[in-house]
Amino acid sequence: MINYCKSLWGERVNEFYFKGNIYKNRKWIKQYSNIYESDRGRDKNLKYSIDYEYYNSLSKTKFSLSPVGGCPWSYRMFESIACGAIPILGDNDVDLFAKDYKFFRHSDKKKYNIEDANHNYEILLKNVTL
Repeated sequence: MINYCKSLWGERVNEFYFKGNIYKNRKWIKQYSNIYESDRGRDKNLKYSIDYEYYNSLSKTKFSLSPVGGCPWSYRMFESIACGAIPILGDNDVDLFAKDYKFFRHSDKKKYNIEDANHNYEILLKNVTL
């Protein structure tokens, strides 16, 4: 899956992207563009299938909104990195796995840098794959 996501890397035509549930602690993401509320990850018939549109969109995005939900980490952080997007966490989010990666907070000034995306991808390969 990580190799598939890397194969999608190309021109970054969107600044931001999010697809998922918008819980109370995620309300801050609504001020960004390309926000899509979806229960796909909760649908037992779709949960373990690949959402190609999601990964294709992430691979064309500079910054992925990657808020934590009910856990102190998010798959979205890893999916974003695999697709070359720089994750954005909420100002008060604590993602247990974020410390080794380059990311922004919601209130930070954001500038996309392909070197940061490549750094994140290399760390992902080292820490998450066999």
